[in-house]
Amino acid sequence: MMDNSPIRQDYRLEILAPGEDRRREFKCSAPWEDLKWKVARAALAMANIRDGGLVIVGVQDDGAGCVATGMTEDHLRTFDDDEIKSFINRHADPYVNCSIHRTIVDGKRFLVIEVSEFDDLPVVCKRSANDAKNRAILQNGGIYTRSYQKPESCLVQSQTEMRELVDIAVERGIRRFLSLVDRSNLSVHPNPSDMDRFDEERAEFAAQVSASKRLNHGYYLLSIRPAAYSPNAIQPVTRILEIATRLEVRYYGWKFPFVVRNEETVEQRSAGSPGQAEDWEEFWRMFQSGQFLCAIAYREDGSGAAISDYLGPRELRLAPAGFEPSGVINIHTLIILANQVYEFAARLARELRWETSVDVGITLTNTARRVIISTDRARPVWRFWRATAPHIEHIRKVDLRDLLAKPSDLAAEAATEIIRRFAGSEVDALNVHEIQKSFLAG
Repeated sequence: MMDNSPIRQDYRLEILAPGEDRRREFKCSAPWEDLKWKVARAALAMANIRDGGLVIVGVQDDGAGCVATGMTEDHLRTFDDDEIKSFINRHADPYVNCSIHRTIVDGKRFLVIEVSEFDDLPVVCKRSANDAKNRAILQNGGIYTRSYQKPESCLVQSQTEMRELVDIAVERGIRRFLSLVDRSNLSVHPNPSDMDRFDEERAEFAAQVSASKRLNHGYYLLSIRPAAYSPNAIQPVTRILEIATRLEVRYYGWKFPFVVRNEETVEQRSAGSPGQAEDWEEFWRMFQSGQFLCAIAYREDGSGAAISDYLGPRELRLAPAGFEPSGVINIHTLIILANQVYEFAARLARELRWETSVDVGITLTNTARRVIISTDRARPVWRFWRATAPHIEHIRKVDLRDLLAKPSDLAAEAATEIIRRFAGSEVDALNVHEIQKSFLAG
């Protein structure tokens, strides 16, 4: 039956986003019969990613970008909530949990299907199906997901996508087990895993970062972590500073990590930045385990300039009506930092003789409503690219051979994936490899 509840005024930022991404798929206004196969496949895929996703009907891709045109009354009337859920789950095993919402943005009507992450086990397609033109659209026994390469629903194609499914299922199983233990009034005292020990160090670092007023406005978090935890991989602890200084990566005078001579802090298990906490603009720690963490404030936030000073007349004209940017992200700073953290990770892996894989992470905090800018007139940002998520995280398990052989290529791929969270598929028009090559060449 139709949902006759009041129309919700939700999802505005998602509907007005510049493009699709892994958690968001757009469909133009059309009757349910025309869209039901694509909606079912998208729902099966989004149920298999962390935190699920949204299918938004009423947004059209005109080739130059996505336009929120809204749905016609005739089209919207063909969408019955019970039929949508029933049709999706006719092809899903186990059940896909989703909710349907109708909303109005700028006087236009939209339908949003919010798909939840699977409960216990990944969702498998339980019957093949062809669309109205007899084209295969669903495959019996197929496991669908949202691709990391571009925003589309597809069969699982890589070990990265499969690992995500396994990790989510394992986490769900652990939570279910611990809930059962709790209800049974039992106690469990497991030995801490390698991940637990690394996470303890990370929590210690986060507590120190939170003491800085400057960093609380938003920062890049760059992380490097070996596959196995060894509490005394670097011995003695004072050797950390010598390693950080000798392996530092420097571009245009930027040192990474930034080591201040004769003022360094050495603690029981780690070494890193000096100075008063409230004044930190760049703060790093390297632990004896080899884990490295570095927080770098967004430089534009502390420049004293207004946000409008970074956005030219063209960018301001492209901004949606009523949109107020919370800050900016300099695309060139992001690319340089990505290159530095991957190059430093390669040098650290050689120094400490790591033998397997390395986790390299780049996280941007406080990103909601921040806008991508370019300070290179030769490579401007031609669209109004903005983030809606409160933070953007890219963590990649890198094979040691790849890290040592091509850190710059890995850095460019990481930067591209982060920019994709702002720009969607439009990032393909921005050649990150070329930008990177230009600054490496000086």
